[in-house]
Amino acid sequence: MKLLLVEDEPLLLEEMENYLAEQGYRCEKATDFNDAEIKVNAYTYDAVVLDISLPGGNGLELLELLKARKSDAGVLIVSARDSLTDKISGLAMGADDYITKPFHLEELNARINALLRRKSFNGQNEIVIDDLRIDTVAQVVHIDDKEVNLTRKEYELLLYFIVNKNRVVSKQSIAVHLWGDHYDMADSFDTVYVHTMNLRKKITPQSGHAYIKTVYGMGYKFQALMKLLHRTTRDFIIASVLVLIITGITLYLVLQNQVTTEMREHLALETRLAAEYVKVGKPPGYPFTQITPTTAPANSEPVFGNVVLHDRQQGDYENYYYMDVIREFGGRNYRIRAMTNYIGWDKYMFTISLTFLITAGLLLLSGAMINYFNSRKIWSPFFLNLDSLRQYSVSSPEKLKLYDSPIREFKDLQRSLKELADRSQREYRALREFTENASHELQTPLGIIQSKLDRISQFPVNEEMAIHIEQARTGVERLKKLNRNLLLLAKLDNNAFADRRPVALHDLLEQQYLLMEDLFAAKQINVVMQIGHATLQCNPYLAEVMISNLYSNALRYTPENGTLRITSDHKSLHISNNGAPLDFAPERLFDRFSKGRGNLQSTGLGLAIVQQICLTNGWKVKYDYADERHVFTVKFTA
Repeated sequence: MKLLLVEDEPLLLEEMENYLAEQGYRCEKATDFNDAEIKVNAYTYDAVVLDISLPGGNGLELLELLKARKSDAGVLIVSARDSLTDKISGLAMGADDYITKPFHLEELNARINALLRRKSFNGQNEIVIDDLRIDTVAQVVHIDDKEVNLTRKEYELLLYFIVNKNRVVSKQSIAVHLWGDHYDMADSFDTVYVHTMNLRKKITPQSGHAYIKTVYGMGYKFQALMKLLHRTTRDFIIASVLVLIITGITLYLVLQNQVTTEMREHLALETRLAAEYVKVGKPPGYPFTQITPTTAPANSEPVFGNVVLHDRQQGDYENYYYMDVIREFGGRNYRIRAMTNYIGWDKYMFTISLTFLITAGLLLLSGAMINYFNSRKIWSPFFLNLDSLRQYSVSSPEKLKLYDSPIREFKDLQRSLKELADRSQREYRALREFTENASHELQTPLGIIQSKLDRISQFPVNEEMAIHIEQARTGVERLKKLNRNLLLLAKLDNNAFADRRPVALHDLLEQQYLLMEDLFAAKQINVVMQIGHATLQCNPYLAEVMISNLYSNALRYTPENGTLRITSDHKSLHISNNGAPLDFAPERLFDRFSKGRGNLQSTGLGLAIVQQICLTNGWKVKYDYADERHVFTVKFTA
């Protein structure tokens, strides 16, 4: 997203630019009214951060200019003036929001995010187009729930296409959006072509649908999959047009044949009557009948044709259809020509075409509207039920809400979905209760076994018995840990950790490392920490468990003399360690008790708990393997 920052304080402008650039925005600056006026006239922006007091003019005048140009850019006024009058004036003139100096950069970022969501994405943090899902806060793209790794430019290009969905965007407009003031430094738009091709290669194979279309000579267009109602309406229109064209051509040919047959019968009658007049030596009594002597031989087959004659009375040329026959009377041959005027076939075609076009237009418009709105009404329960299914979770205490439909097939589908959802919810609750009850019931026997082993170890035992006791203790400890983890998962499912408070992430990372420092030292693991100050709003115990499990996983799988890197800031946490690649699919890493082909030990519940804690807090955890390192990333999007 491209921002224009209009601010006359150099230090504040630099801080705003640096911070917003870290958040993924591309920022352009203006320090006075004239510079800002030139930029808004020359370029387009997604949002403008506007100071009111500017050298050379007033920020509100710049706001008037933006609105006069009908700019789609959102406007956030930033000013030291905190009077109610100034705020009302700015908002009344078309500003979208107002923030008063001094302010926190985090608040500025939050307001810009909210403004852009309202302007471009109807206030949503997540954009869903068919199988394409974009988290605009975490700046992550998924297709069919699989993450697509995009560069920053590719991500910005994708958002630009989506904002301009179903519109042709030129290569120049793309270049201006991606590079701003510097786009004209490029000799050509080959870079735009390369970025577009790379974006296509990343999203088309996974989706199976070519969202980005090339409009030759003009640019590119982003098109989503055609919706069902649009598809049925389009098919109806195409079929109707074809039927009407075929019907029109058929009608024209039929009318032409019938009119021609009728005229020939009429002309044949006139020529017979004219022949009777010639026999008795009288002139014919028809104005459009001509009898002239000829040396041509008599014929039995008449000759038909068209001729254009000038009508003196009307002052115009008329089309006539004629019939020529040659008959012998009294030893002489006579040519008898009978004519009748008619509307030309081109006029017939024009009249029929015009009539059909008007009729077709009315039929198609009314039919398409009836088909669309009728289909929309019929399919409305289906789409509502689809939204309910997307929002439904078996872990939710609420039952699946489905909408009734008068269509029998939809009723059958609704009944099947209802039964499936209820059955899944019952089985989930039964499994959750079993896990929780089993964990509770195991606590007492495990405590008894532990105490008995402790008492046995106080008695004199030989070496072999001591080994058996130690192995039994190890097994009990593993069972106790497993039991605690199962209880924790059950509590997470029941949302038992609703208490949230500020937690200093940097302190928690350091505290957990100090607890495990000796264990890392025993494997001679080199730990590199780059921890920034950050505060999370979450349950302190869950945050501690998440960090502990990630550290434990790194300790377990980092080889001796390996390296562990821990970096964090207010947006994310990264923990990476070197090691051999996984011998199973990375998607299974967060499953419970995942096990590879060459590893007899499973991953246990640690990473499954990490994922559940992230889901509970609205965070996102992902795994990557790059440069022979396992990388776990937690993004704090909530």
